[in-house]
Amino acid sequence: MGQASHHKGTSLEGQYHKEGKKIIGSNGFDFLICSRKTQPTTRGKSPFFLLKVDQSSKSREYVSSIFQKDATTFEFDFQSIRYEARDEGESLIIAPCFDTSRAKLMTWNGLENLIFNIEG
Repeated sequence: MGQASHHKGTSLEGQYHKEGKKIIGSNGFDFLICSRKTQPTTRGKSPFFLLKVDQSSKSREYVSSIFQKDATTFEFDFQSIRYEARDEGESLIIAPCFDTSRAKLMTWNGLENLIFNIEG
């Protein structure tokens, strides 16, 4: 039996609650912000990535590497859609992003700072 959250075209858009590296949704799935165990060998590859976790089965699905855009925003791709995740205090707003330029992306250290802010 298929789950709607795994079908192509499923939107991840919405408001999520943050608890450390866990991003909790009300739409049947959560996200986990993870770091790679070893530094990426591919130049430009982010050391951080996102997993989508089904709330009922607890199964995990790789979503994308995540890239920091500014101090409170990161971007990721899922099913050919670029999303922006914006930190708004206790919540995280995820919406489709229209600026696909990676030229404005911050350093990996900046992304680590955002992740530590999410944990705090």
